Amino acid sequence: MNEVISDGLGQHRVTVFKRIEAARHASQNVAQQPATLAALADCDVLVFGHTHQPWVREYGGVLFVNCGSVGKPKDGDPRASFALLGPASGDVRVTIERVDYDAEAVAAEMRRVGLPDELADKLPLAA
Repeated sequence: MNEVISDGLGQHRVTVFKRIEAARHASQNVAQQPATLAALADCDVLVFGHTHQPWVREYGGVLFVNCGSVGKPKDGDPRASFALLGPASGDVRVTIERVDYDAEAVAAEMRRVGLPDELADKLPLAA
């Protein structure tokens, strides 16, 4: 079964081989209180972002996947990050992938279009 449902708020449920919930831009509470959220979750895997720091951990039987950030990492690694999910013997395999990009060029373009210097300065530092 392959089902996608949108509630208009950026929340999507995709059912392929496990119940997976994806929150496009989750609250900080997902990263700060995963054990509490695991008890309330109606899914096997919860994929989210917001902190710009990629990680994968299990809490209360729910696999939490923070996919990181493609354009503004905040974990000290300036490469873009994203999560890749796939089947693995009836379970879910998750890897965090990294891709190099020219953060200095992007920072220069940010300055050129008038974005704050503070944002452009932090980009190559992944801070």
